[in-house]
Amino acid sequence: MAEIVLNDLQNIQKYVYGEYKSAGGSNIEWLSQLSLKFIETFKKLHEFLNKGLNKSPNKQIIIHHCMLCANQIVVCLRFLEKTVSTEKDQNTCLITSRQCFFDRIFWCLVRLKSIINSANDHVVSEQINDQANFIEILDAVLDNLASFVNLDDECNVTNKAERRANMIMESKEIFEGINNLLSLTLSFSNVAVSSDQIPLKVLSENLFKISREFKDEFAFSNTKLNDINAVKKRLKSVELESSLYRLENYVNDSLLRLVYHVFSEINENPVKKLFASADLSSQGNEVDKFDILIERFLLIGQFAVTFAKDDVKVSSLIKSCLASIESLDTYLIPAITSKIEDPSIDILIEHFYEECNELQRNVHLIIDTKAFCMILVDLIIDSIENNRKTFDKASLFVILGFSKVLLSHLTIASDNIKLSQDKVATFYFNDFKLIINECEAILTYPDPIENFETRVLKRYNIMKNTIKKLVSAIRVRETDFNDENFKPVVKITEAPPKNSDFFNTIRPSGCKSVLYESKRSIKHSKTPTIPQPSSLKKSAKKRNESLRREIFKKNEFMIAESLNKNDDDTLNNTDLHITEILDKLSSLSIHIPKKY
Repeated sequence: MAEIVLNDLQNIQKYVYGEYKSAGGSNIEWLSQLSLKFIETFKKLHEFLNKGLNKSPNKQIIIHHCMLCANQIVVCLRFLEKTVSTEKDQNTCLITSRQCFFDRIFWCLVRLKSIINSANDHVVSEQINDQANFIEILDAVLDNLASFVNLDDECNVTNKAERRANMIMESKEIFEGINNLLSLTLSFSNVAVSSDQIPLKVLSENLFKISREFKDEFAFSNTKLNDINAVKKRLKSVELESSLYRLENYVNDSLLRLVYHVFSEINENPVKKLFASADLSSQGNEVDKFDILIERFLLIGQFAVTFAKDDVKVSSLIKSCLASIESLDTYLIPAITSKIEDPSIDILIEHFYEECNELQRNVHLIIDTKAFCMILVDLIIDSIENNRKTFDKASLFVILGFSKVLLSHLTIASDNIKLSQDKVATFYFNDFKLIINECEAILTYPDPIENFETRVLKRYNIMKNTIKKLVSAIRVRETDFNDENFKPVVKITEAPPKNSDFFNTIRPSGCKSVLYESKRSIKHSKTPTIPQPSSLKKSAKKRNESLRREIFKKNEFMIAESLNKNDDDTLNNTDLHITEILDKLSSLSIHIPKKY
């Protein structure tokens, strides 16, 4: 079966390459034939994923990457269709657009061939091996730490020497895991909101200090033959666990704040600002801002993938959006900054915003509504306090943009939070929409208004209270949220000391590309990536996490699926997704015979 799929992929590769060289010879009829070839090949690929991976130890990873490549091919074919249609209408050749989508199809074909060739190998290929993420490493460290937190007195241990030896080894593994965690945290802090960067570094340095003390406490030289000193070591373990939870708590809240910032910036049409830059200096500044925006957007998407990992469809859709944005980064900026009229730019921009909107939609579907609401409440409270001291209209427009992000989230996630089924929640939701309009109206009103500042802040205070009432009314499928127990994270403003051992030891980790080799992935390739935490034992039990420790929450069906996961579930999920991919191919406006 693998040989048949590989042969089909090779034939498609030759077929595409022949037209790629002609640079303009392809047309709608040629695309029709190409789509037919992909439909037939994807059917065979589907059969291979169902029947040809029985002996593969990496079945789920292979399916994820095959679905990602298939999704990307469909996206590229759809935009190649638009390219060819535009060429016909304008009687020109869109070289940039052609190169973008042809290159990506080639890349996906090569990747698919590589994956299928090594499908039954017992070693995961470096190309498809996912980089370890913050959540996985944190869970693994906390699971290993649990045995230290619940450490019994020495008298309860039957084999004292064996127990001491295990504790020495496990403490070293925990320390290594925490170093990897801190490396990821520093990488995150580099793109976090500026107000969160110092607190993240302070918390990271504190955790590094405590973890080093923990390792030294369990080192061989400190472990006497007849005494483990269980009480002292248990206290040190509890202190380390508390520090881990505190860092996790802050990272979660910081990520939610980043979502507000990034999504509101995307909604403000950042590409238009690149066009509007008058000279090279301003253009360079806008490009730098755009680069940071994309870095942040990709980071949010990668966190989202972590929480959608058990659902092949959702995970591959999010990864497909990330891969598209990652690839467009190579073509879009040069095309815009060249100042040369190129009809390809319109197609690339349309593609960029389509993928951004799709990624936002998928993130909104898995983000926790009540935690997201309470983060905005915190931001509004801070804004009101700051504006009472020094009124800043621009900062209030920023909060207005955040409120529109929350409105989008509530609209997209309305089924998950049963918004339309609860009259009280619906009432406060309508109130929220109304107060957004009122805040925007007063901020944009052209004529002078008496007691303007007081009236504006009064409306923002109403917005804050409306969101809190909405939170108390919302019923979420996964978890009940107790507003009375909500405690905001303590703010940290102290700067980390310079030249400490922490910053000499820990380095920010690199970020592995999602699929393509872009300028962004090349930039990060010099920085080592974090491997999967295989050395840390992973407990089968789930941590009982509080809502404030979770950034995104899986839907109820996703949780059930992950707890009762088996190969049949994965294959059924694949059946649904491959069918949708074939439907997308068949729905292209190019001519495809009815039998398909």
